[in-house]
Amino acid sequence: MHPGLGQHDEHTLLLVTREIRWFHSGVLPETVATWFTTIDGEHHREQRTDYYDIDAAARGAGVKYRDATHVDSKFLLSRRRDLVLPPSLHGVVEDWVKISTPIAGEIPPASSAFLAVDKDIRTVTYALPDDDGGCEVELVAIRAGDLNAWSLCFETYGHPDLRGDAFRMGIERFPANTAPADITVTSSENHGYPAWIASLSLAG
Repeated sequence: MHPGLGQHDEHTLLLVTREIRWFHSGVLPETVATWFTTIDGEHHREQRTDYYDIDAAARGAGVKYRDATHVDSKFLLSRRRDLVLPPSLHGVVEDWVKISTPIAGEIPPASSAFLAVDKDIRTVTYALPDDDGGCEVELVAIRAGDLNAWSLCFETYGHPDLRGDAFRMGIERFPANTAPADITVTSSENHGYPAWIASLSLAG
């Protein structure tokens, strides 16, 4: 995750981002993973385990221990139904306020209050001119207990005032028209992490 620009001190970082995300059930198709590696842009890959607060997710907030290095909290700022997406993308764009605080190798105690989510994250980054911000497109393979899933997301980073420009650039540069048939981006698959975590809790 790129550093955002908002208010921060040596311990805590405040971010404002714009994003849209889709979730799919099952193992990430190899056709999608291979195709994603061919996309132009700066590529990065990381594997980590995040622990999500299930009660917070049920209230629409995202609270997690990220890879035993940070505690991250995210709160919905707005759902941007006024934004026009390309015909190939369907869903609602969301603005989030995020707070990230470093921790020293901590994870929450094992309990039903937290859900461990293993992630294999592939990211391609598009930077705005002068690198004042940009948009990351994330493809992530997910395992939560016995459940496999995968997700595609567009998320901005950088100065909050530039998130509109950054988001537009990301969706315009992303070659959705070349995607294999396994990847779909419909409204029914459109969720943020808190809503997805909450749906798992309800299903369980």
